[in-house]
Amino acid sequence: MPVGKWKVLVAGTPLCEAAERLIAHPSVEYVGSVDNREALALYFRSTVALTLYDPGIQVNTVAEPNKWGDCVVTGTPFIVNNGVITAKDFESMKACFVCEYGDPQSLKHLLESLGADPDKIRTAGEQIGSVPYLPWDDQMRAVLAKVE
Repeated sequence: MPVGKWKVLVAGTPLCEAAERLIAHPSVEYVGSVDNREALALYFRSTVALTLYDPGIQVNTVAEPNKWGDCVVTGTPFIVNNGVITAKDFESMKACFVCEYGDPQSLKHLLESLGADPDKIRTAGEQIGSVPYLPWDDQMRAVLAKVE
């Protein structure tokens, strides 16, 4: 599937001119601000989730975004940029795809590659669905039990 055939789902509040231009693009379906339940439901409509984090901001290199947990639960592979250390386990399982941060051509080539070989996406979806996952509250109970 050529990149031009993809539909991009965008949620949230546009806070700058670039975001306004993005949601005006004909390939974008802008859903506005949504609550957590609606946001989770959007993953079931998605082929992949785009999760890019500036590796120049140190916390971004070691954080594990809630979005990835949503991807695990819904079987939705994600795209992440290089420089995010916590994505390495997903990457080694072939449960996500990696592009260069700040390089739109890298993302374009990745999307073209995925469009040309949808089996890559299917396989990554199967892989991410097999990632062991504990909900946040269960993880916190385990942390708090160690403190007590």
